[in-house]
Parts: sequence; structure tokens; C-alpha cells
Amino acid sequence: MNRALGVAVVALALAGCGSSSSSEPVDYTAFCAKAVELEAASEDTHFDDPAAMTDTKVMAETWTTAVSRAVELRDASPDAIKEDVTLMVSTLIDMDKVFKANDYNLIEMAKNEKIRTELDAISTRKGVSEASERFDSFMKKNCAE
Repeated sequence: MNRALGVAVVALALAGCGSSSSSEPVDYTAFCAKAVELEAASEDTHFDDPAAMTDTKVMAETWTTAVSRAVELRDASPDAIKEDVTLMVSTLIDMDKVFKANDYNLIEMAKNEKIRTELDAISTRKGVSEASERFDSFMKKNCAE
């Protein structure tokens, strides 16, 4: 369960902009701004506050915000990384569906082997790790802090 949640946070955290200037003549300012919004949402994802892991209302609000911003980022993605962002966001959406179906009750979900297996399958979906790496490289190359 913690692994699945960790992967979701990593995907969200990858939305933070790196520190390098673009050599391409394309302006990614709007896209980078969306990435910053998503990073802010991921920082609110409660992982610095262990007590929030037990608060289903906080989890629901946090994931609703994070998924909404991730969808906005996907929709604003430039063609160069659209496919990668789409795959990453689909993983978050699918994880959120499982969370929502279980009322964001992480404690009960952690006790259920079927749910843990389902979340693990989502978090280890083929291509997500590579998409995350390409996304991170794109952000470092094209978005300044």
C-alpha cells in the first residue's frame, strides 16, 4: 500500500520544474506554471503529516485537488511529452478511483490484499517509470525554477 501511494507522490512530485533554460524556441511558460500548481498540490498530499493518512476527509480533498490539477497539466502538455503525461495522469486517476471506491480509508485499504494488489498493479503499470523519467528530463530542460 505504501509503495502504491509512494509512486503516486513521485509522479506528482515529478511535476516540479527543474533548473535549466530551454534551447528550443518554444515557450513553455504556461505549461511550467501548471506544473508548479501540481507540485503545490502534491506538497499538500499529507505525506509530511502522518496523522492526515488516517483522515479520510483530508485524503479525499487532497486527491480530488491533485487529480484535477494533474488533468489540467495533461491537457496543457506540449506534444513533446503529451503521451508521457497522459500515461502518468491515467495512473493517478486510476489510483484515485480505488481510493474513492474505498472512501479514502487507507487503513482499511491496507488490510485488504485485493486492494493492495490492485494499487500495486496500477502503480507499476508498464511504461510509467520511463514516462516519468522522460517527463523529468523535459522539465529540467525546459522549465526554470
